[in-house]
Amino acid sequence: MFAIYGLVAETVLAPGLPPVCFQVVISILSVLVSALAALGTLAAVVWAIYGERLKNRFWPARLAMNLRSELGDYVPGMKRYYFHLKIRNRGWTVARNCRVMLYGFSKRGPDNNFHPVDMPLPIHLTWSPSEMPPAYRNISRSKPETVDLGFIAGPGTANRPPGFTAQAYVMPLGYFDLLSVGRGEAGRYCVGLEADDTLVCDQLTVEVSWDGVWDHDKHKFQEHFRIREVPSGEP
Repeated sequence: MFAIYGLVAETVLAPGLPPVCFQVVISILSVLVSALAALGTLAAVVWAIYGERLKNRFWPARLAMNLRSELGDYVPGMKRYYFHLKIRNRGWTVARNCRVMLYGFSKRGPDNNFHPVDMPLPIHLTWSPSEMPPAYRNISRSKPETVDLGFIAGPGTANRPPGFTAQAYVMPLGYFDLLSVGRGEAGRYCVGLEADDTLVCDQLTVEVSWDGVWDHDKHKFQEHFRIREVPSGEP
C-alpha cells in the first residue's frame, strides 16, 4: 500500500498542481485499499467455511480403479495367490473416507450365461494389507491405494474346496461359498467406489475362471486361472 502511495505522490505532485488534488487522490486510494482489504477478509472467511464444498463442486475428486495384475501375488507360506485393484484419484481434491464395495456377483451357468446371485447388501472389500486399519482411507492425486479383490488358495490349505474367494472385512453368514469360484467355474464380481461428498467414482466388473489345475509358478498358473476386466457393455 505504501508503494502505491509513493507512486501516486510522484505522479500527482508535479509543479503547479494544487495540494488539494493530492489529498483527493489519497482519500480515494485509501477508500479503494480499505475496500479491497475488506473483500479479501470476506473471501478468506467464505473460503474457510465453504472452501471444501467449493472444491468438491468445481474440482471434484475423480476416483478410478483397474486390475493391478493378471498374475497376482503368490504367498508361498500360505499357498495363496492374491489379486488386487489399484485405486487412483485423477482429480485435484482429496477423496475422503473411500471404500470399495462388492455390489454384485454372478456365476456362469450350464447355458454359458452369467446369472446373478442374490446378495443381502453390498460387501466391504479390504484395503491392502488387510491387517492394517483403518477400513476407510483418504486418497490424494499423489498417493494411489490398493484394495484386495480376493485370493485363491491351493489344495489342502483350508477346510473347504479350493477356489477364488472375495476378500471382505465381514462376509455374511453362508455367503463365503456362494460368492466363490471353484473348479471348472467362472464368476463376475461387480465392484464400485464410494467416498464422502460429491465425487466422480468408478465401477468395474472383473471376471474370474479356473479349470481346477493348481501350480506354484504364476506364469504356468495363468494358463489355468484367468482374471480380466470385463469391458462395459459386454454380455
